[in-house]
Amino acid sequence: MSWLAQLKNATHAKADPTEPTEPGFVGSVGRGLAPFAEIQAVAGAELPDPPNADAYCWPHSPAWNSSEIDTFMARVAMFTNKGMSVDDADTLADRLVQRDRDLDDRRVCMECVHLSGGSDKALSCKNWKRAGMVLGARAAQLSIALVHQLQRCNGFNGA
Repeated sequence: MSWLAQLKNATHAKADPTEPTEPGFVGSVGRGLAPFAEIQAVAGAELPDPPNADAYCWPHSPAWNSSEIDTFMARVAMFTNKGMSVDDADTLADRLVQRDRDLDDRRVCMECVHLSGGSDKALSCKNWKRAGMVLGARAAQLSIALVHQLQRCNGFNGA
């Protein structure tokens, strides 16, 4: 006989916890739950402080802490405002969380205020002379691969 058939044929237990399950069985019976209306707060009682949620996050585990989550969300918003798709922005911001954990000092152009352009315009660097990325203003167009690559730049200015 299958388990499903056995379950269908089984007798259901009584829902009343004050009734014994077997004849002659003696057990302790607790009071049922109080109705919601009867629950009252004790006057002057203070709730305990909530536990520190970040205590079990980075650097104690690979889980993101609250500041990493806030930074991640701000980066995704900044990258999407600069024309990136949400998926690409999410992937890049996730990579930058790992960069921050590794204490890597490299940056991506998407974090810089000097990056101009967007999805409908070509990306270019407004600080190309200091950055030393290109030879002239006409050549200041940047490829997507370069804009997403971690690098050290003399012209970087964080957004």
